[in-house]
Amino acid sequence: MNLANLKKSMLLFLFLSSSAYAQVQDTTACFEEVKSKIVKDSVKLSQVYLASEPEVGLVRESNHTRVHVGTNGKAAILLHGYAGSPFEVDSIAEVFQKQGYTTIQPLIFGYGSTASIANKSDASKWMATLTSTMHDIAPCVSVVSLVGFSLGGSLVTDFVLNDRSVSDGGIYKSSSGKKVRIESLVLAAPFYRLGLRVPQVIVDMLQSLMPTMNAPAMYQLTGMNDLRVFNLYPQYYNAEMPLSAGRNVLRYGRSIIKRTDKELVSDIPVLLAYSEDDITIDKKLASQFVRTHFSNFRDFVYPRSMKAPHQFMVPAVNPLSFLFLDQLQVFLRGESSSI
Repeated sequence: MNLANLKKSMLLFLFLSSSAYAQVQDTTACFEEVKSKIVKDSVKLSQVYLASEPEVGLVRESNHTRVHVGTNGKAAILLHGYAGSPFEVDSIAEVFQKQGYTTIQPLIFGYGSTASIANKSDASKWMATLTSTMHDIAPCVSVVSLVGFSLGGSLVTDFVLNDRSVSDGGIYKSSSGKKVRIESLVLAAPFYRLGLRVPQVIVDMLQSLMPTMNAPAMYQLTGMNDLRVFNLYPQYYNAEMPLSAGRNVLRYGRSIIKRTDKELVSDIPVLLAYSEDDITIDKKLASQFVRTHFSNFRDFVYPRSMKAPHQFMVPAVNPLSFLFLDQLQVFLRGESSSI
């Protein structure tokens, strides 16, 4: 290469580098603005709760929506489960953050405060949490990953398969016309139907008209490993489980199965993860449903001998959580799984 060509190559490299840097800077600034809006909206949620329950309806400080601004121009929305909070998906968010993603962990409407407030929420309000977050980030990003644990997994699945804003090709179109490609889905113990091994006393309570159930007391009574996390982290969970909301979760899971076109198949890459020792969800149905509707599918399953609970991504209740998190990293890199 002669000197003239070398200079041209260097100038081209500098131009492309500066353009890429400017684009990253613009995206980062956009995300910072969105972060400010989302945080303000999260604080406003306390006002909505207070209107419902004066003096006690505040969102607990530890349960507000969490936003981390990344560097790669991509985003991941991570939804927690029933009666939980953004804390539940912290370990998954950290994996995305290490890959440079901006992560948003919304507090699903109705949760993060009291059981009675949660009991006033339903599937339409839960889904509004996801759709509003998608709308907020759309101006900043062209690629997004969706992550859902338990109820969050139900919402993510329903959104991708049944929401009119998402095409069969996995392209989300906002109300302003901005298109965002859904790059991947991570479904951690998604809930579509109650597990067959749930203790009868809990089934009876769900079928009754009781509004709440004390989770720590029920854990002591049943020894159900899936309830242990409520004892360990009371600051992140409703001590009183909202049973009316729980009944809404059961109805919502059934409705997803019923409403989804049996011939509908998406090619969005999906990682489905669950534990064979999970008592909360119907694992066989979850696997069949995801396999039926997603062609680009892989799974990660904790064998029953490992005794991983429903919240298998929380290290304090599953010392082997790193096994799933390692496979998540492999999935995000697009590499072949070793399992």
